[in-house]
Parts: sequence; structure tokens; C-alpha cells
Amino acid sequence: MEYFAFVMAFAGMAFIMYRQQRTIDALTNKLMARDYREYASMQTKPQEPEKKKRKPMSWFDHVGEDEVEDLH
Repeated sequence: MEYFAFVMAFAGMAFIMYRQQRTIDALTNKLMARDYREYASMQTKPQEPEKKKRKPMSWFDHVGEDEVEDLH
């Protein structure tokens, strides 16, 4: 039982240290940037996954979503 408590305490301390290091790194990056534009360019932006186009099931389905907007 004591071993389990020791492991849990160690894991908790490691997690706290990891979060603190992430915060320190983020603040250092923000501080070292010349301006906000440079800081924003250093941040990774999540890329949207490409939409899968479905296979047309009949002759009526030949129009894609992007082509529908062109028709209006």
C-alpha cells in the first residue's frame, strides 16, 4: 500500500512539473517574439481534415457541394 501511495505521489509531482514547464515554454516563446504576428506564426494551427467526396449513386448526384453554390 505504501508503494502505491509513493507511485501516485511521484506521478502527481511529475504531472505538475510537466504542466509548469509547458507554461514556462509558452511564456518564453511569447516573450522572445518581436511582435504578436511573429508569436502567432510560431503557434501550430490545427489543419482541417479534407472532406471525403462521396461517390455519386445516380446521374442526379453528379453535382458537388461546391458546384451547388455556383448554380445559385
